[in-house]
Amino acid sequence: IYWNCVIKKSVIERDEREQGERAILNFGHTFGHAIESAMEYRYKHGECVALGILGACYISEKLKFCDSSVTERIYNLLKRMKVLINIHDCDKAKVFRFLLHDKKATGGKINFILPVV
Repeated sequence: IYWNCVIKKSVIERDEREQGERAILNFGHTFGHAIESAMEYRYKHGECVALGILGACYISEKLKFCDSSVTERIYNLLKRMKVLINIHDCDKAKVFRFLLHDKKATGGKINFILPVV
């Protein structure tokens, strides 16, 4: 946790006004916030962000920004950490509606932070 805070602090200091690099701190949050809202806050923020990280990885794979080994590595890490990695009763259409209203969406476009490898 300490090193995560040091890294986050460093990123924020380099990009205090959110002009670029700081966006990496939102990895998983676009999907995470939508899942959180769609599930009416039944899950913790961190759990929803973990699911959002996996969602971002799947998008990245589809766009050929990374291959499945990246997603698999992150999935296995989250699984080892005993973090929520799936929700069976989640309404995907409802999640999509919340995605469209994400605070960082601009001009009807949803912005995702994706792994690129």
